[in-house]
Order: sequence, then structure tokens, then C-alpha cells
Amino acid sequence: MAEKSTSFAHRLREGLERQGMTQTELARRSGISKSSISRYLKGDWEGKQEAVYALAQSLDVNEGWLMGYDVPPERRKETDNVYLTVAAVVKKYRRKAGLSLEQAAARLAVPESTLRDWEEGKTAVPPDRLAEMVRLYPLPEEELNLAAANELLAGEHSVEGTLVRFAGCLTPGQIHELQQFARFLQQRDGNGPTP
Repeated sequence: MAEKSTSFAHRLREGLERQGMTQTELARRSGISKSSISRYLKGDWEGKQEAVYALAQSLDVNEGWLMGYDVPPERRKETDNVYLTVAAVVKKYRRKAGLSLEQAAARLAVPESTLRDWEEGKTAVPPDRLAEMVRLYPLPEEELNLAAANELLAGEHSVEGTLVRFAGCLTPGQIHELQQFARFLQQRDGNGPTP
């Protein structure tokens, strides 16, 4: 995942323009009040996970792009590899830490080919290795939180599976937020509350 480069308000305005949509139409499609959308556009508020998802879906744009990250605006297709979200974060911060692939693999005690597979999204980063990377690189919590949310959005992992993958990387508050987000997704999809 690339660095955050643009404000949520700017991207929301750009998304409206791309779709030729009014605030009123966005409010109708997203279920978010017109006054809230107005506050987002003024930059008074940043969207929370549920709002970002609803707005991005209504505008047919990528959630990360809408949040201001330097990623393509196109929505991810269900067939896209969800591991790429985590992989991009892992690779970016390894490089920011000034570690070569060889150095990082040695510190993590894994073959270079394994680390390369993780960084290319070919395989999931195991929870214990992800926790080690957080300490070694270090990875910003907000990007890991977004990566975990993307896993839940893609439906590739259960909330329990996602939390296990991110064990040791997220704060208790972030874990609680992800659990609430997962409950929202399940209720929205008619699957009932998460245990």
C-alpha cells in the first residue's frame, strides 16, 4: 500500500466528479446523510470504516484511494489477491528501513524466496512473521489496520482468521474496531452477528 498523499475530502470530491454524481445522489446510494457528506467534503470529518466502505461502493472506487492513499482508484475485483494489500505494506517498510531482501530474510530467519513470495502476495505472511516484521521494520499500525480491514472486505478470511494473522500487530482498540467492522459486514450481508 502506498503512502497517504491526498485528503479524504479531496478524494471524495474527485469521486463525485468522476461519477457525475451529486451529494444528494451519493447520500441516497450510500445511506449516509447529505449533511454528513457535506462535512466530509469540507474536511470537517474523516470517514470511518463503515462510511468509507459505503461511499467507495457507491462511487465505485477503491477504499484505499478514497482514504487518500496513492493507489489506483479502481475498485478491487473479488478475484484480486487480498494478500497483496499486506504484501505492499511489508515491502514498502522493509525498503524504508533500508533492508535488502537478503538482510530482512536473514533477520527473520526465512529463505529469501519465502520473503519474496510474501512481498509479491503469492502466499500469506504467517502471524508470527508479521509480528516480527512489525518490530523489525516497523510497520505503521494504521496501514496494518487497513490491510486487515481489506482482508475482511474481500471475505477471504473469517474475522477470527484475520485477527490471528494480525496477532501481536494491532492494539486491543484496533482489534475491537475490526471486530465491530466484521459484525457490520456480516449484518450487511445477512449473515448475522459475529460471535
